[in-house]
Amino acid sequence: MLEDDGINVPSDVRSGAELTPWAVQFRYEPVRDAALDRDRAIEIVRQVRDWCDSMRDGNLSTYEVRWRQGDRRLGRTFDCRSDAVAFDLEVRRRQQLGGLLSPDLDVTLREFADEWWQLHVVPDLAAHTQSGYAGLRDRHILPHLGRYRLRELTPRVLNRYRAELLTGGVGQPTVRKALAVLQSMITVAVQEERIDSNPVAKIRKPSQAP
Repeated sequence: MLEDDGINVPSDVRSGAELTPWAVQFRYEPVRDAALDRDRAIEIVRQVRDWCDSMRDGNLSTYEVRWRQGDRRLGRTFDCRSDAVAFDLEVRRRQQLGGLLSPDLDVTLREFADEWWQLHVVPDLAAHTQSGYAGLRDRHILPHLGRYRLRELTPRVLNRYRAELLTGGVGQPTVRKALAVLQSMITVAVQEERIDSNPVAKIRKPSQAP
């Protein structure tokens, strides 16, 4: 928004119709002491108008991220401002790198588990291994972590997940296997460019001894 570029927006703004690229350029240059090309000014105007549209209903309890993919206008709503900001930064990063974006950019682990199963487990693993993975997934992984979005699976979250399993009576060998399956899931997520790195690799695994 304009505030991000050093331009104050009046608190009573409810319509962006009067904002023009020329007006943005005029106010930007004295504040930032730098020239602003017309394309960037047009983009700022579009963002402000979109923001004004989103504020018209007076609902300040949700945060929406909007972006374009080709001729399509996509959007996603968040209850938490920090989540919206993080997602917006990821959208911008991928746009700059030329990556494709989709509404399911940041799915939950439960949602991604089906994709992981079809991409890796079914084509690469034997039937008896698939059965073992399914049991670990359904009993020890998704009930605890399924609701988390992939980018929310931080080392902090995973350390607490590991401790929860161990203090809940799950044996060390089983916890080790569950973490191995989870690491496999996130490895595929990295390969599919859903997440940048695998946080499970940073988690200390329990001993293999029973």
